[in-house]
Amino acid sequence: MQDLKITIFQFLGRDRQYGVTKKHWKLPTLDFSLTMKLFVLLFWLFISVFLFCPLDVHAVDGSDRELLTNIKTIRLIVKVSSWLDKPHFDIESSIKSKTKILNVNFVPETEKNYDATLFVDYAEIKGQQYSFISLPSSAFGTTINCSLKLHHPKFGIVYENNFSASTSESLSVRSDLGISNSILVEDAVRNFQQAAEFQSLDASLACILSKADIIATLLKDGEIFKKIILSECLGDRGVTEAVEPLINCLKEDQFYVKRSIIKALGKIGDMRALKPLTYIYENDNDKDIRQVAKESLDQISKHKAK
Repeated sequence: MQDLKITIFQFLGRDRQYGVTKKHWKLPTLDFSLTMKLFVLLFWLFISVFLFCPLDVHAVDGSDRELLTNIKTIRLIVKVSSWLDKPHFDIESSIKSKTKILNVNFVPETEKNYDATLFVDYAEIKGQQYSFISLPSSAFGTTINCSLKLHHPKFGIVYENNFSASTSESLSVRSDLGISNSILVEDAVRNFQQAAEFQSLDASLACILSKADIIATLLKDGEIFKKIILSECLGDRGVTEAVEPLINCLKEDQFYVKRSIIKALGKIGDMRALKPLTYIYENDNDKDIRQVAKESLDQISKHKAK
């Protein structure tokens, strides 16, 4: 008897080779429609398990947040790249400088003892070509991309953000600068450093780590954009440790800061905010602020009802 080599497709299908195989080896007859039904059933069973099986996701709140608050040592892993010979910006030193207020100790990748890891991916990428009016030659701008991820051994990624900046368009009409790639890269670096979100890195991490004393300091003395970013973060994460510092800053005169603080208190939903928000709703001169206060009071009432 001659050996036959057939594919799975041929074996399951009703072709000539399948018939020969069945005849010689007396394989059991396969009902192709039944086979397909079983295949479809198994396929949807797999999809159902994949879509609806509960995942092990840990919500960080309550006593768990204390683990983040107690972070003292952060392992810093930095990856840098540039389309030129070397990067024009020391991202590692800048991060350490901007987060000094957090009182954390940054250690190198080789360190074995640490509480969390901050992954930094910084890249200076070749951008568009710039042609200067009085010069026949041209140079290339730069786009800067920076990704930050704070990883906790228990909770996984607890903070993630991406920052970017590029060479200013206005440089393309200036002929007094000469033609230099370095000048264009340095302009992109300057724009990157001045970006509000990167400037507020200390505020974002203070929110993630729920450091109440630092939060109070930044809300009181920080720049306007930093106060806004911090308030939004506190509200989104429901940081109850920030309720008192936020209430203490309700006398803020700047409209956007005050609005962001009121919204944050509403999202957190703590009963301590009822009285000061009610006072604002009844007495503030700005109707938009009164409206935001009313919305936050409604949110707190819903939290109370739960």
